[in-house]
Amino acid sequence: LNDNQHQYMRNILSASDYLLELINDILDLSVIEAGGLSIEATEYDIQELISGVVLKIEERVKSKSINLDVEFDPNLIKVQGDPRRIQHSLSNLLSNAIKFTMDSGNISVKTWQDTDNYFISISDDGVGIEPNEVDDIFDKFYTGSNVLKGKGTGLGLSLVKIFIEKHGGEIIVESAIDMGTEMTCKLPKDPPNLEELPDQDNFNDVSQLPIR
Repeated sequence: LNDNQHQYMRNILSASDYLLELINDILDLSVIEAGGLSIEATEYDIQELISGVVLKIEERVKSKSINLDVEFDPNLIKVQGDPRRIQHSLSNLLSNAIKFTMDSGNISVKTWQDTDNYFISISDDGVGIEPNEVDDIFDKFYTGSNVLKGKGTGLGLSLVKIFIEKHGGEIIVESAIDMGTEMTCKLPKDPPNLEELPDQDNFNDVSQLPIR
């Protein structure tokens, strides 16, 4: 393949990845509204999981010539949690970072730990979030002023917040306009034993999903 054909292939793969993420978000939203989304905590390899997520978004990173750096805590390998939900959360966070990082920008993924928790942060040097919008970005269907019309459904971060909080964790956001954003997942080493998510007040009508 010549250079142009390689670029076409990268564009196709990037669009396919985005479509898959959207489908996964819609499926999880439907399950949440049906009251059947379970959190299945087990021991998993956090480094292996993150490496897998990074591999899946590799073509999208290359298409924008983004420098992606991954830094693992060498003493943090086996952790407790639902690997499927954590993987979905990190995929959404990395997707956002790529979307809002300019060509040839920088994204970093880091892990660390303290006595009771482990942390996964995804930071970028992209456009940043308006200070008055930080509290709203996890609301269903909310798209910030930095999102072009029709370029987002406002679902990804809502699901991330639900998944992380149902692990007994939280999302910590630090952002500055034109400086970038850092989103950190703080997760307990010993997550609560929750078998099923309750109904979510902010997920009431899947039929309202603004698919474009």
